[in-house]
Amino acid sequence: MHKAEPYATLICHSLIAIPAVAFDVALPFRYTAQSPAPGYTADCGYGFEAGDGNYFSVKVPEGNYNVTATVTWVTSMHRRNFGPDGKVRNTLGDYPEAVRQTAAEERVALIDLHSMSAAFYEALGAEKSPSAFGAGGRDGTHHSAYGAYELAKCVVNGMRAARLDLVKYLVDDVPAFDPAHPDSPDAWNLPASPRFSNRPPRGN
Repeated sequence: MHKAEPYATLICHSLIAIPAVAFDVALPFRYTAQSPAPGYTADCGYGFEAGDGNYFSVKVPEGNYNVTATVTWVTSMHRRNFGPDGKVRNTLGDYPEAVRQTAAEERVALIDLHSMSAAFYEALGAEKSPSAFGAGGRDGTHHSAYGAYELAKCVVNGMRAARLDLVKYLVDDVPAFDPAHPDSPDAWNLPASPRFSNRPPRGN
């Protein structure tokens, strides 16, 4: 059974000097959480728990600290996998729906990046969608700077839709974003980091 607490515990390692702290934590379940199976299929068994309502407490191993987090569940974005009809095919099994179901049952905020990423990829189409992915589009899981930027805009949309308190920390000039009408990859440019590498990270 996947639980939210281990994710928050990792975050809290950097907060051990603070006796009491409240923070917001987004809980995505990554592709690497899937059970390996041919064709990227997986049955998660709906084994997610979000804690107790909107909040849960975390015990930090280095001491007894009262850490409270506001939980927001985030569905995983799609991989680049198109069907003959030009629609993105789900390769994540039941995981996205499990996150949606858990968020509804626990009455916590949800950012449905799974749905928004499908709209984003389909707007680009099978021919242009590689520009949103790493290794010149050869990596169908991890994103290029352009793809990551557009998905970050999707997350901001989700934050606004969920009316998260975090929205007040956004800069004033962040416009609304429609993933079905993304920025053109041909007109978008961000200089690569000096440590940029085309080597895909581990995990698919």
